[in-house]
Amino acid sequence: MRVRNRRLAWLISLVITAGLFLFIAFFLDWRYSQNDDISILRSFMGYETGEPAHFQIFIHGLLAWPIYWLAKAFPTVAWFSIVQIALLCLSCWMIFKSVMQCFVNRDKPLWMGTVGALALAAVFLEPCTQITFTLTAGLLGAAAVAQVLSIDAEKGRFRQTALGVMG
Repeated sequence: MRVRNRRLAWLISLVITAGLFLFIAFFLDWRYSQNDDISILRSFMGYETGEPAHFQIFIHGLLAWPIYWLAKAFPTVAWFSIVQIALLCLSCWMIFKSVMQCFVNRDKPLWMGTVGALALAAVFLEPCTQITFTLTAGLLGAAAVAQVLSIDAEKGRFRQTALGVMG
């Protein structure tokens, strides 16, 4: 029963995340809240030099180079925005999943974890409309911490705990 609930937590959290971002897409507006984010978007779109940027002072190279390659291959697509929204979706999904797994690991009903994840979705609704690299980094960090905290270290073996920490 517990393994089934853990797997069901992945699916339910994915549905909650999809619902959250579909609600934002249809009823709210995404916006860049700070000038830095607008300049990053403009540089990756090639608005400043006529060529997409391959370096941005605020963005790590492991993220900047793939965005540059995508912008070169498909220049009319706002890849920075797509990557930001995808990373926000991923982090929300992992946070919701981790909350639900914490309830399952403590032998609580899955519906209680679902209520907790829905409460977090209500909290994340407003911040997820603001595309900032600071918010994205913060939510990714929070997702990593939530992933580590959702590990059931008491009932798992060392290998299971280590794999849970790694993702």
